[in-house]
Amino acid sequence: MADTLAPPATRPRTGVLVALLEYEQAPGRYAVARREPAVLFDHLDTVLRLASDRPADGLGAEAASALHVRRAARFFVRSVMLRPGADHYTVLGLTGTSPPETRRHHYRMMMRLVHPDFSRADEAWPADAATRINLANDVLSSPERRQRYDASRARAPSPAQAPARDTPRPRPAKGPLARLLTWRRALVAVAVLLLTGLVWLFTRPDHPGASLRVKRAVLATPMQRVVRP
Repeated sequence: MADTLAPPATRPRTGVLVALLEYEQAPGRYAVARREPAVLFDHLDTVLRLASDRPADGLGAEAASALHVRRAARFFVRSVMLRPGADHYTVLGLTGTSPPETRRHHYRMMMRLVHPDFSRADEAWPADAATRINLANDVLSSPERRQRYDASRARAPSPAQAPARDTPRPRPAKGPLARLLTWRRALVAVAVLLLTGLVWLFTRPDHPGASLRVKRAVLATPMQRVVRP
């Protein structure tokens, strides 16, 4: 009932707290490459403020400064915004229409989060976090570099369009006739091997069943083979 009476602009901000805690509990449920959970990607500025212990619009000071909220926000920044393969916009929590002031503000917050003097001892930030943040800021702060970067992203296929390479193709089920033919081929192969072994065994010179002609041909010397064809 309280959420129904809340102002429309407040409800999405309050949903950020719930989404952060739910993502921390089960991060595997969300396809972050497709910008899920959407409420967090739509309010990355709020997520960064919560992770940096900064006041966030639409949230109470007590809720925004809670330890579990700050931990969940930093977990999202570490596992989503700084995940391997994240684009420059995601690294800095920006969109294509974010103004330069937002970029500079997010850059400072991100650098403070990953700085060894300000990060907590129990937080393991990626080793290349500062390098990636600086690179994203350098590219997006330059109009020429940003234009080339946007053009390269436009040519690359989106996660929804990329073909699935690791998904095995289902094999068609074999009918009774196909299974019978498979068994017959296996039996024929076994029979051929057995016959080959028997022929080799009985044609050996030292075998009792070998013919006298075979024995003479083996015992004969090369000179005898020439004299006696």
